[in-house]
Amino acid sequence: MKNIVRHLSLWNSLRALACTILLYLVTVQVNEALSYFDQATYFKEHKALISWAPSRGAVDHYLMEITDTQFFAGSGQKNGLTKICQATTPLPFYQLTCKHNHSYQIRVKAVSPSGASSPYSETSILFMCDQKKPEILFSSLPAPPNVQAPIFALTGSFDESNLDTITVNGVAATVNASEKHFESRVELIPGNNLITLKAWDLAGNITTRDLEIAYSPLSSTDENLSPFEVDYNNDGTKDLLVGTAEGMIALLTNTGTDSQPVFAGYDFLKVDGITIDVGTHAKPFMVDYNNDGIRDLLVGNGEGSLLYYANRGNTTHSSFAQPTTIYDVHGNRLAVDSYCTPCIVDWDDDNKKDIMLGSGTGALVLYRNEGSESEPLFSPPTQIEIDGKKINVTSPAVPVVADWNNDGGKDLLVRNQEGECFLFLNEVVRGEPDLFRAEQFQMGDSKPSLSGFPVPIPFYWNRFGGESYLDGNSYTSLNHPL
Repeated sequence: MKNIVRHLSLWNSLRALACTILLYLVTVQVNEALSYFDQATYFKEHKALISWAPSRGAVDHYLMEITDTQFFAGSGQKNGLTKICQATTPLPFYQLTCKHNHSYQIRVKAVSPSGASSPYSETSILFMCDQKKPEILFSSLPAPPNVQAPIFALTGSFDESNLDTITVNGVAATVNASEKHFESRVELIPGNNLITLKAWDLAGNITTRDLEIAYSPLSSTDENLSPFEVDYNNDGTKDLLVGTAEGMIALLTNTGTDSQPVFAGYDFLKVDGITIDVGTHAKPFMVDYNNDGIRDLLVGNGEGSLLYYANRGNTTHSSFAQPTTIYDVHGNRLAVDSYCTPCIVDWDDDNKKDIMLGSGTGALVLYRNEGSESEPLFSPPTQIEIDGKKINVTSPAVPVVADWNNDGGKDLLVRNQEGECFLFLNEVVRGEPDLFRAEQFQMGDSKPSLSGFPVPIPFYWNRFGGESYLDGNSYTSLNHPL
């Protein structure tokens, strides 16, 4: 009997040990963690396959506790209604039916055939079911969709709590998540421009919106272009810089010759990859301002300011720094009342560059260089005079200094907004000009008067056998012989 009891006791002990081992195996395997097949924190499918490492012990079924939270509309993941439900499965995976704007967390335990169970596993990660695409609303579309500025600011709003990225033509837009607003600047080319917006949410839903914007570049009927000729790329032929009324500066590269120029297209000048924008009525002028052997860029604008862009590149490839302001000896910035048009010239033949500015009132303002050629220092402004009277052409003045009659002296040409062009001849060859006569150009028996706000630039493209005259009415009428 004692032996039987002894054997029964040993049997019971073995049974207890076996149960302990079974529970140990179940607990260890389940607690390893829940894993997901192709699931992320956010997903868009209607079914989610939840799986975990199976137990090596005897398991009758697995018991799952599912925490299901439905978020209130418009609250993102801040406010919602939560319920806890249970489900069973005989296998170590479960297919969960998911609903939009619901989040789920799951924990699981194994139940043995005898009814013993392991503790619950650690709670799974929170995963969000988002089955709807982002909603996008544009707020800056022109009506009709036709613009004349080369830069189009696309703005809008979105309705998506789980937004990831918005791109416009492949470039990430600036997104304000708290205000659900986005914006992007798009550079347009002449003609119809297809703009593609894509919005992704964190679940991988994508909304694609296409819109077409017609960019009508300045044509023969448009006004307020300001051309300036310069061998921009130092290839031996003259190119054109053209300032626009919108404040940009277009570079028209000459692929022909000086006698027969060919302009195939244009690009806008940039600083650090961003198109230069001086506000309104850009008036460009290039000159080696700091005497380092490389031409810099000076630009006047419609507000009367003069901006200086130092060239950090070389003679063939320009790279401009951020703009700075030029000041005179008293600390006042070089500027005029409005419509600042610069002309840099050694006005008094002292081998130092001076700055002449045309103004919106029709006056010509001169800043004399009292410093050096490499480090200019400018006097307070004075106005250009003829016979003791200040020159005034009654509306925005555009000055150009050139030897018009080929006598070795500096003559002055000035055009105004009415299209009138005045010639002031110079009696002296050296020293400060002594202007003695003002007259309008003659073309045969008539005086040319072009509409808009053209800019006269004399240059020597001898296509017509002599000096030519360049006006700024449009890209299509940039060459007018006189």
